[in-house]
Amino acid sequence: MGLQSFAFHVVLAWLPDMLQGRGLGAAQAGWMLSLTRITSVAGSLLIPV
Repeated sequence: MGLQSFAFHVVLAWLPDMLQGRGLGAAQAGWMLSLTRITSVAGSLLIPV
């Protein structure tokens, strides 16, 4: 449970900064974070089924 929480906070806090460091703009990095969150929600809903 702690590892899952750690992974969530790492992605939430560091992903946009890492993407901007690789040359993406702030808006593109934000959209990538949104896409990551949407896919994780979809996975969370589908895996228990």
